[in-house]
Amino acid sequence: LTVLNELGMCVHWKALKTPESFKEVRPDLVKLQARLQHNATDPTIDPVLAAYIDNCCTVAKVENQIKDIWKNCEVYLDIFHWMKRFDTMLLSTVSKEAALFRSMLHRAVFVVGDEECNRAKNIVKPKALAKKGRQATTREILDEARTTVPVPELLRRRVMNVLDHALQVDSDTERRRLQGEDASKLPRFFKPMNKDHRHLIKRQMHHIDNGCLSDPTNVDIHITNPVTGIHYVTRGTSHNEVFNRYMNALLGNSIGIERADRLLCGFF
Repeated sequence: LTVLNELGMCVHWKALKTPESFKEVRPDLVKLQARLQHNATDPTIDPVLAAYIDNCCTVAKVENQIKDIWKNCEVYLDIFHWMKRFDTMLLSTVSKEAALFRSMLHRAVFVVGDEECNRAKNIVKPKALAKKGRQATTREILDEARTTVPVPELLRRRVMNVLDHALQVDSDTERRRLQGEDASKLPRFFKPMNKDHRHLIKRQMHHIDNGCLSDPTNVDIHITNPVTGIHYVTRGTSHNEVFNRYMNALLGNSIGIERADRLLCGFF
């Protein structure tokens, strides 16, 4: 178990006996709440306002258990894990259609408004001209721009547009295949639709409707480094996944408990 704050710093870690047991985790989170409350500049304000996890409202009611500890905390779903669950529907996870689907889904979820786009242009354009003697690229502008995940109603429409487009392409491909065209040369996004895929889409849209993906309204998730001026977003569990990758490289496939404890203590 690793718990990170908004700066990506580890505030708690522990090796667990079970893979998915909130009962084992709960006493540690209660102690963490007491420690954060004690160290807060204003002890009357709940120190945790938003939390991101990889399984939220549909798995063992984790959301309610977290809210039982942090009363004012809103629980959100990591968007990477949400997107990853569409993989079971894809005809191939390594095809160009799969890459296109993920790209369209990314553009549907992460939005850059006109005002934010203009702000990013005003920052990036002079830098590109001064350092590289050229105009700033769209990629450089989007890297600078702060993205937002819209409210559930708008997000549902945007995601459904992506799904509708992919399903329409598959339908056209099937029609052309029946007319005798070579199916190997035709684009296709998804496997044939069945009840499992329909259930998956329904569950994915439930997360959208429940607000699990939309940005918090009670806290600003964009943080700017006061020294470098570089900003980043605290949305999701990306920092946690980086921790996991480095820990796997550090520990290998098999290691003794004492050495693991020593390495992990030094790592964190």
